[in-house]
Amino acid sequence: VPNHPWTRGGGAAVEWIPHEEEPGTFDRSPFAYMLANGLRCSRWRDDALKSASFPAFATLKAQGATDYIAHLVRFERAQAPALTGAALSFATDQAGGFRTEHVALLASLVPPLSLAAYRIALLDLTISVLDAYVGPHAGRHVLSGEMRRGSGQTIETVLLVADLRGFTPLADIAKSGELIQRLGEHLEAMAGPIEAHGGEILNFLGDGLLAIVPIGADMVLERAAASAVGAGSGG
Repeated sequence: VPNHPWTRGGGAAVEWIPHEEEPGTFDRSPFAYMLANGLRCSRWRDDALKSASFPAFATLKAQGATDYIAHLVRFERAQAPALTGAALSFATDQAGGFRTEHVALLASLVPPLSLAAYRIALLDLTISVLDAYVGPHAGRHVLSGEMRRGSGQTIETVLLVADLRGFTPLADIAKSGELIQRLGEHLEAMAGPIEAHGGEILNFLGDGLLAIVPIGADMVLERAAASAVGAGSGG
């Protein structure tokens, strides 16, 4: 999940929060509390901020925060059900917290910031889908508008086809959950070396994959072939 914090001294940044590695993080956040209680906007000031048990507030307290305002915006767009909404929060260390005019100004910024967040998340999702199903090279051409039927481009490349030996007998005896987990680990282990050697995966084929190492100005045939062999051997 992307997080875009802005601080007075550091400016804007982009952070990725791996919720799958820490599944309980969101459940202990002020946003989870707001969702559970049907709240679109919440505010914690002074003693309420200090006494709240949300782990995220620990950093804010250490930085001298005096006021915290959080907003939830639901997107409700059927064409992109994975993008459920945006969460925005504002904190200050100003004595007495946000003034009335500050609260109003922040509230007016929520709609345009949410729209920007939606567009950024939609682009990230589109890129991820294209990378997974057509490969990064072809995906960039699609994003550039090259989508006319019958159009194409000839490229020189080295093909790499990899397959998991003994997968069919394993599939007959392994539990489905365990099998899927092991297959995911196997494909991830193959993808890393391919990308490290300048290649890109075009498609996952069950327990195998199809990848290419493009030949160009910076990658002659001999080097591309050696890179494909190196990626195939995991070296």
